[in-house]
Amino acid sequence: TLGSGSYTTALAVDSSQNATFAGNINMTNSGSGDETLTIKSTTAGDPTIAFNSAAANRNGIINFQDQGTTTGQIQYRHNGDIMKFITGGTGTNHEELTLNETAGGKFRTRLAVGGDNPGDRAVYVEGASSILELASTTSGQNASVWFRSNVSGTSADRWELGTNISQ
Repeated sequence: TLGSGSYTTALAVDSSQNATFAGNINMTNSGSGDETLTIKSTTAGDPTIAFNSAAANRNGIINFQDQGTTTGQIQYRHNGDIMKFITGGTGTNHEELTLNETAGGKFRTRLAVGGDNPGDRAVYVEGASSILELASTTSGQNASVWFRSNVSGTSADRWELGTNISQ
């Protein structure tokens, strides 16, 4: 017998065996070993995780924690269509990669392609055949590299290397 009092439905299962949970779902392995959540499609279809907020301009967030402290995140911000990859903590000082629908991608510090030690270089390319190509797909438009300096807060173009350059 359940006894007296009011009850709240925490789990509902419909006739198609779809489950709806009210509240949070916590999985805890009190022993040793990995805790695993598996989403499996046995016939056709793609296993999918959907983050759906009933309010406008909210964020979808996956937190990675170490002993209860967030040490990394993947965020999708609906206000601006921005995806952020955050490491080593939270906040703007840890946003390593930002992808924006209109502005493109931005790395916080350095980008290493084919190597793992860019040193003090903003972009480092390493490999048996290290080719960096800049291509313009529009006739009469530049494909060039600009060398600039910032002296006393004034940015000045110092040198340009490229093709189809017109001033």
